[in-house]
Amino acid sequence: MRKETLTWETNSTLTYTGSDGKVRRFKEEWNSLRFKLTRYQAIVAVQSYDVGFSIRDLPGDDWKPLTDEALEKYRDLRLAEVKPTKAPIAMRITGLAEIDDDDITVGEVGGSNLKPVTKLEVGYWKTFDTVHVTIVAAEEDGRDELRFFGRDDDEDDKLYFSAVISREKMRQLMADIRLSKDLPEIEVNAKALLFEDQISAWGGGRSHYFFPASPGFSLAVLTDATIKWGKALTRYSDDKMQKLDEAVGVYTPERQRLKTLQNIERGIWTLIVVVAVIASAFYFRR
Repeated sequence: MRKETLTWETNSTLTYTGSDGKVRRFKEEWNSLRFKLTRYQAIVAVQSYDVGFSIRDLPGDDWKPLTDEALEKYRDLRLAEVKPTKAPIAMRITGLAEIDDDDITVGEVGGSNLKPVTKLEVGYWKTFDTVHVTIVAAEEDGRDELRFFGRDDDEDDKLYFSAVISREKMRQLMADIRLSKDLPEIEVNAKALLFEDQISAWGGGRSHYFFPASPGFSLAVLTDATIKWGKALTRYSDDKMQKLDEAVGVYTPERQRLKTLQNIERGIWTLIVVVAVIASAFYFRR
């Protein structure tokens, strides 16, 4: 597939012409994504008041004169703008995550009438293996999304996944983070509406998803955010796993050092034997 040939067919399909001249398609589906969140901040903010935003003038004219009575009226009007915050305790987790096993390519699609959220150069095409993840707390679970922002003067191109979960769920997640001695890895599993080449989708293995730069956002859902402790159970013992690893050339650091020392020792003995053979040969030729 050449990126120059990718065009819209319907809202859920993109097409391109293969090398054999046949038309092939990218189909949009709910595809699974797994993010490994290791670099992040967990933030809890206690909030009290906020002020309502308005473009209207203050009502009446009796607060305008520079008098004590007008000043008191003016302060009452301003004080009425102050409102208690809707979320006295705000919780947020934000950081950069690796896209586990898969990658997402963002690119232009020919013939699109959709406006991008940011200005892009013609023929834009870039593959991402990381995504900025933000999880915030609200009264209840909310709609999530995957969003692309092109570079501006100060920032590079970025993919963002944002999710909204209930405060009850966030409190549990925050408690698990606090209980850990070190900052634990959070495995964030999501499903997003992404395009995938029907040909490559049949091959299995690593998935390569496509995300149109225009409009630059797509529906997504957080399926779970998981923190794991301990060591995963396997049907093999540690010795068995070590032998399986060594069979394919993978060694633990200790085993690698031992193997290196063994190779050095074997090399020294080999050199001694070779020297002895050569010396013997010269001795018997005399």
